[in-house]
Amino acid sequence: MKLELCCSKDWTRPQLGHVKITKEVMVATNAHILGVLPTELLFDEEQVACIPEEGFLIAAADFKKLREALSRTIEPDGVTIHLRDKKGGLSIIPIATEATVGKYPNWQGVVPPPDTRQAPMSEISLNGELLAKLSQALGDPFLRLQWSAPNRAIYVEPTSEENNPRHFGIIMPLYNPNA
Repeated sequence: MKLELCCSKDWTRPQLGHVKITKEVMVATNAHILGVLPTELLFDEEQVACIPEEGFLIAAADFKKLREALSRTIEPDGVTIHLRDKKGGLSIIPIATEATVGKYPNWQGVVPPPDTRQAPMSEISLNGELLAKLSQALGDPFLRLQWSAPNRAIYVEPTSEENNPRHFGIIMPLYNPNA
């Protein structure tokens, strides 16, 4: 579950260098791959209640610290996260918003509907490095891929989390001019 691996390092699109956290899901994308995980994987019910309705953004490097922390607490103001690391140290993770970093992409718009996820395999080309990165981000070496057309987003779900609508990824296929 290394969602920060889905973030972009492109400084011209700073919002893509962040993980968006809402009450329901945590999302990261670099515009080629997208990872989505349920928020309750990192936060308990009380902490999820402190997340603002519009959610917030955490820089990729800070998300890694958040993921590796022994404990984490979202303050009731919804703008501060305190971490306790493995050595017992405390730290504060800065939270950003779309107003300060930039509007996060409409990631839901690229997720293919379940009833359209099928196309001939011979027409699909993928970047293996990006697929491996998405596999690490989702925390499962075994993935199930579903696609609707050769040049459309490919829905990826870890086999350990099949049928969990909040634990999935998206990978864009390589351009195929013959498709």
